[in-house]
Amino acid sequence: MNPASPNSPQCLTRPGTATAFPLRLRLHYKAARAGCVKSKNMARRKELKNIAQGIVSSFVSRNNDYDGYWELAKLYDLSKNNSGAEISIDLLGSTIYPYLESFEPLVYIWQSKFLKMLESRSIPAKWVNSAIIHAKFDVEYREQLHKWGMSGEPCTCECAIITDNGSKYSVSAGTKCMPFSRAWFQRSTRRKNF
Repeated sequence: MNPASPNSPQCLTRPGTATAFPLRLRLHYKAARAGCVKSKNMARRKELKNIAQGIVSSFVSRNNDYDGYWELAKLYDLSKNNSGAEISIDLLGSTIYPYLESFEPLVYIWQSKFLKMLESRSIPAKWVNSAIIHAKFDVEYREQLHKWGMSGEPCTCECAIITDNGSKYSVSAGTKCMPFSRAWFQRSTRRKNF
């Protein structure tokens, strides 16, 4: 047997398995990678911005139904019936302003979504001092927010989250919307009874 052949006892590695790194560096690299993977599972407050983005994107979506109709249109109607007031949904306090009893289930739906998002990212609820969704209707048109959407007036929605250390994460999204009308909006087959 040739002493230089891959099957000889003097050859420590086979061709294709040799590496330029000494064993000590390879072990350090694997330990560093393992530490990096663990850190991805650790929650960080800055992830709350991603949660705010998810909430507000879902909130303005045309697929966001409440009682079978577009939720934003029903909220626009609530705003118009209250002198154009800004709609505020407090995700921690479980309240909506202006208050209307028929919207209480909507508040609990959004609170549940928010808490599930926190849980999915291992973020403790105690890190959040406030989380509020604001919806403003019939606002000034801004192309970057309002170029998408169906016919109607521009509206802007914002999700603002304030942490226990005072940091604020706020994301806005916009669309076009009109007040709710049974003549204009068709009831969705996804309707759930409350």
